[in-house]
Amino acid sequence: MVDSVVLGMALGGLVPLAGYLLAIHADNRAISRAKKKRDGNGAAVLSMSVVTIADDLMPLIRQLDNLKGGRIRVVGNDGRYIVKRNGRSWRDGILEWTGAGLEVNYVLLGPGEGVRRELLHLSKETDERNAGEGQGRLRVYVLRDKCSEEAASIADELRTFHPTLFAGADGRKAMWLEGIHEADAEYAYNVRYVSPSAMSDELEEEYREYDGKIDTLMENCRELGFSARE
Repeated sequence: MVDSVVLGMALGGLVPLAGYLLAIHADNRAISRAKKKRDGNGAAVLSMSVVTIADDLMPLIRQLDNLKGGRIRVVGNDGRYIVKRNGRSWRDGILEWTGAGLEVNYVLLGPGEGVRRELLHLSKETDERNAGEGQGRLRVYVLRDKCSEEAASIADELRTFHPTLFAGADGRKAMWLEGIHEADAEYAYNVRYVSPSAMSDELEEEYREYDGKIDTLMENCRELGFSARE
């Protein structure tokens, strides 16, 4: 009798667990279907509540034609995304971008040594894979400890708000704006993606604002592995 009671209790506990797991699976499938419907060159601005740059931005840029000769500028805080669970997807995505002919400028505000080593290795790998004039490459920039007051103010502003800007060789522009991306976090929140087709005059003005801020940061950075390339 006792064994039957215990078995019944165990089975009773499995039923809601099974339901919970099925619900998670259904949610994941719904999310996957929604991602597949996103148009990297759609006329509407995409708003996303919870994303990762590897799983959500990479497919959107992949949909754009004629990437060769273009540039994408990414601002990050500590860069620890590359050593976290989704790091392999991020590395593979950067290799894909550079393989398609994009120059990737990755601007980091305060990466640790482990992150620097990973990115230096990845930068060398992109150089080796894409040897030749006009080929894509990864260039990593780290904000100097002694930077201008303007750069320090911009760094504070962009420590958890991360813009990523795409510029095509033909003048097309796109931007990805992470409203909240905390240090050492895999997920970003309150994200907007503006495709080249959705880039209105007003949004292009916003693009230029972030582009100028990234220029200021880069003027106060040192390039990771710079001396090895000269």
